[in-house]
Amino acid sequence: MYFTDIMALILTYLHVISATVYAILGAVVLRLDARSWQNRILFLLLSLFSIWSVGYGVVSNPHVSRETAILFDNIAAIGWIGFPGLFFTFALFFTGRKRAVIASLAGIFIVQLLLLLSQWRGSLITGYALYWHGWMGRFQGPAALYYLCYLTLCTSAGFFLMAVYRQTVRDKIRKRQASFILVFGLIPFGLGTFFNIIARQMGLFWIPPMADVVILIWAAGITYAVNRYQFLGITTTVAADSIVSALGDALFIFSPRGAITFANSAALDLLGFSREGIEGQRFQDLVVSDFSQAAVIRDIDRYIGRSGQEALLRAKSGKEISVSIMVSEMSDYGYLCVARDISVQKNIRKELKRANELLEQKVTARTVELVAANKTLEEKVIQGKKADEERQKLESQLFQSQKLESIGQLAGGISHDFNNFLAAISGFADLIRRDKAEANERAARYAEKIVDVAGKASAMIGNLLTFARKSPVEMVVVDLHQILTDSVEILKHTLEKNITIETTYLAQNPFMLGDRVQLQNSFINLAVNARDAMIGGGMLSFETSEVALDQEFARSKSYAVVAGSYLNLTVRDTGTGMDKQTKARIFEPFFTTKEKGKGTGLGLSSVYGVVKSHGGYIEVESTLGQGTAFQIYFPSVTGSMDAQTGPAANAAVQALSGTVMVVDDEGHVHDICGEVLAELGCSVVYAANGAEAVETYRSMKGGIDLVLLDMMMPVMDGHECFRRLKEIDPAIRALIVSGYSRSEEINQTLKDGALGFVQKPFTISGLADAIGSVLKKKGAVLK
Repeated sequence: MYFTDIMALILTYLHVISATVYAILGAVVLRLDARSWQNRILFLLLSLFSIWSVGYGVVSNPHVSRETAILFDNIAAIGWIGFPGLFFTFALFFTGRKRAVIASLAGIFIVQLLLLLSQWRGSLITGYALYWHGWMGRFQGPAALYYLCYLTLCTSAGFFLMAVYRQTVRDKIRKRQASFILVFGLIPFGLGTFFNIIARQMGLFWIPPMADVVILIWAAGITYAVNRYQFLGITTTVAADSIVSALGDALFIFSPRGAITFANSAALDLLGFSREGIEGQRFQDLVVSDFSQAAVIRDIDRYIGRSGQEALLRAKSGKEISVSIMVSEMSDYGYLCVARDISVQKNIRKELKRANELLEQKVTARTVELVAANKTLEEKVIQGKKADEERQKLESQLFQSQKLESIGQLAGGISHDFNNFLAAISGFADLIRRDKAEANERAARYAEKIVDVAGKASAMIGNLLTFARKSPVEMVVVDLHQILTDSVEILKHTLEKNITIETTYLAQNPFMLGDRVQLQNSFINLAVNARDAMIGGGMLSFETSEVALDQEFARSKSYAVVAGSYLNLTVRDTGTGMDKQTKARIFEPFFTTKEKGKGTGLGLSSVYGVVKSHGGYIEVESTLGQGTAFQIYFPSVTGSMDAQTGPAANAAVQALSGTVMVVDDEGHVHDICGEVLAELGCSVVYAANGAEAVETYRSMKGGIDLVLLDMMMPVMDGHECFRRLKEIDPAIRALIVSGYSRSEEINQTLKDGALGFVQKPFTISGLADAIGSVLKKKGAVLK
């Protein structure tokens, strides 16, 4: 027992040592050339042997359990199942059959995987029993037969490939390498097959499985071949042969007398000779120019080491081939000449030269075209830039026009509401003044001041309404020159003496439709603004002319322009001018650059409203430090001025009788109208909107003598209310009482039959006169 234990221990150590040696050899192989697939396959093969030996190192120990032995035998199976296929793959690589490797890898891998699964499931080696050298099983079943066939085919095919390669290869070193693999591989592989397979199948279980140990002989042979011949790397002879064969240039070796001893494949292809036909030819016989036949050999030293020399070589067919040659001396062996075919390059150079000349011609012609096109493009860019600037200008003008239009609508609404408030303030103050005139002189004086302030506020609201184009415009034929002359006379007594006023009347037909008062106020407003801009004095000029505004002019403006004949008025000053920001806002209500308390900001906005209400257009041109010019266009008319007569003063109404309906949505307007009507002796009926007024009038048909009608109300406005009332009573008597000045809607209502218009805020006497005139027309009884 003691002896068998020692032998089992020695056997275990042999397996472990074998595993270590295989691992070391694998590392050496990778270190030689890890990039070579041949080396990588050999490394994997050695690794499989190492795994095999590790597993058998445990299986050969009789002191391990049966389960442990089976486990490590399964691990060892990775090596003894995997190595036959990998050895066959290595043989394919070594013999240069790389395409066959790719085709066989998939099949080999599948067979190895199936065999491993059979071993791990216990269907390949079964019946494990304990012997002196450890545990051992028997190959049984179909899986064992498959493995034996796989082992035999792969190893036999691998050695067969090596044997055939050894017989056919011309390289002596490669031949010796194949011999070492055969000699050192056949015997170990045969012994291994006996120890591990045949002995088991014959029942000689006392013989230990030593295949992994005896295969070390093959590994030693490979190690010797690696150290002696380095067959896993490239040999010098093979390298030189491969380089010369792969060289794209023609290579000639010729003796000192010129006899060619070697020519590579490229040289044979270039000149059309066979290898047997060119050997013995004289190199100087192949040279046509640059080298004379004698000079090639006599003056060869002149060309040694000098590249880029062109020459002509004569091919076997007689064709002359342009080459670039370089000659190198090979000691006593003769000379090495490398010739590169430059026929294609020379043809390319000729074609390039011709193409370059053609290109230069085309470039010259194209340059002329591009210069012309560039000039045209520059002109288009300039035009586009001008058009873009004009578009931006028009957009800015459109935005300004729309903004002023929006502000005008807002100003009109605010003015209407303010006039409603002022109507109450002015009316009640007038009542206080009348009631307290004798009893309380102080209260009457205060009331007088309230009425006066309300009048000033009403005038300011009037400016807002003018800007909003809702102020009354009495359109008659007027003489623009006469209005300007009258305005200048007023200005001469108003402006400072250091301001010179000039007038230039170039218009032959100065007539237009307009409101004399509004126009004169507008011109004076422009003059006052010019005065404020000319702090140290200056020149103020008024110039008129006649112009025809056509479609081209209309297209250049952001606002709609009606083509026709116009009077052009230019108001120019030599003041401080304006910057762009100020110029963009001058027509906005309440915008002013004056000090606090010195301007309301409504002067130019009212001018804008007057010009628009007269169907005209106004523009401003100004540069900071160079003055300002306003261009105003009024539609002109032919004819003469209509005779104007002032309105007759209404006679005072002392007392009246009748029923008056006040239609207004403001309660304080109801209150003041009620007080005034009560004082006049009239009965009062109230309605808060147009719809309520219609229902009240219908219910009191014949009982209402007069309607005081507001125009702007919720539910139903004044114009629609009057139309409905007239449907009920065609003879209806109505006065329009509105915070707006006479707008188009008010004028239309007057045309429809309303008897008069009273502007809020009103005085008691003014309202009484208007009511009295209407009631007297109807035959109201005077008390």
